[in-house]
Amino acid sequence: MCRIIAFLCVAFLAPAGGAYASDVPDPDECTVEPCDAYGGVLTCPHGPGGAGPDQTAFTVTIRRFGQPLPGVWVEVVLLNASGHTVCPGAVLTGSTDEHGQASFNLAIGGCSPDGPAALRILGNSVVIRHYDRILSPDQDADGRVGLADFVLFGAGFGGSGLPCADYNNDGLASLADFVTFAACFGRECGE
Repeated sequence: MCRIIAFLCVAFLAPAGGAYASDVPDPDECTVEPCDAYGGVLTCPHGPGGAGPDQTAFTVTIRRFGQPLPGVWVEVVLLNASGHTVCPGAVLTGSTDEHGQASFNLAIGGCSPDGPAALRILGNSVVIRHYDRILSPDQDADGRVGLADFVLFGAGFGGSGLPCADYNNDGLASLADFVTFAACFGRECGE
C-alpha cells in the first residue's frame, strides 16, 4: 500500500510535458547578445527566405549551473505590437543546440524606444529577458526601409533628440548608427 501511495505522489508531482528542474534555465546565467549590450532589440524587415543584416541578429544562450542547456524551447514574444510590423514568415521560436544557443534574426519594423511595445524572450516558458526598447530602421513601420525612414533618421542624425535613430544606445545618432541603417535600407517584408 505504501508503494502505491509513493508511486502516485511521484506521478502527480512530476512536471508535465517532460520539463524537469534541470531543464529550467537560470535567467541570471543566460545571455542575449548583442541585445544585453544595447539594452534592447534591433530588428529589420526581410522576407521569409532571407536573413536581415548581421547587426539585427541575436543569439540566446541558455545556461544552468554554469552548463549549457541543449534542447530548450526558446520563444520570442512581441507584446503590444502597436507601432510595429511583424513580417510574414518571421521566425519567433527555436530550440537551443548542444552549446545551449539559439539564434534569431527577427523580421520586424517599427520603433518603440520606451514602450508601449515590449519583447519578451522565454526559455522553456521561463522569462529570460524583457526589453521595452525595440528599434528598426523601418521607423514608420510600413514593412519597408525606404526614403521616408531615411528622412526620419536624418532628422535625428548627429544629435540625441531622436532615440529611434540611436541603434547602439550610446545616446547619439552617429555614423555607427548610419552603418546599421544603411545595411537595412531597401529591405522589406516579403523580399
